[in-house]
Amino acid sequence: MTRSWLRLTALVLTAALAGCSALDAAEQAADQGLPAACATPDAITVKTDTAVWLQALSGIGTPAEAHWIARPAANACSRAPGLSDWYHEVVLRLDPDVARTLASAYGWEPVTEAPQIHPKLAPFVPTGTAWSRSPAYERAHLMGPWYGALYLDAAHGLAYFDLNQS
Repeated sequence: MTRSWLRLTALVLTAALAGCSALDAAEQAADQGLPAACATPDAITVKTDTAVWLQALSGIGTPAEAHWIARPAANACSRAPGLSDWYHEVVLRLDPDVARTLASAYGWEPVTEAPQIHPKLAPFVPTGTAWSRSPAYERAHLMGPWYGALYLDAAHGLAYFDLNQS
């Protein structure tokens, strides 16, 4: 009797699991009350508003354009309670005067290794970009809720921020 019960249980579990995998990932996430980003890893969207960066970052003036993404540092699909840290990658086209001012105001050093820019932001970074970093800028402006790195190419008027927010 026990053996047939085990077989029946295994059969029911197999059928249930097969049925679950047949559901659409987005449908599964919605059924569980989880964010859409849980359904597909490619759900990250490029945002273009500049207002958030005017408030969060100092010394950059008013960017001509912004392209940025945000993704959770932890598993966004977790139901565990607690705070979440967020990673932000931001590509800003700076006013040429602001880029020159930044370049002359802090001790910038050329980087030997280019930052790992998310593939969705790569189209906004021209080929041949020559990045520099300034620990002095980062100490002065990237402390508090926003910390990370600024990569600057003053010749192109381009800034790339790799930030954490906690």
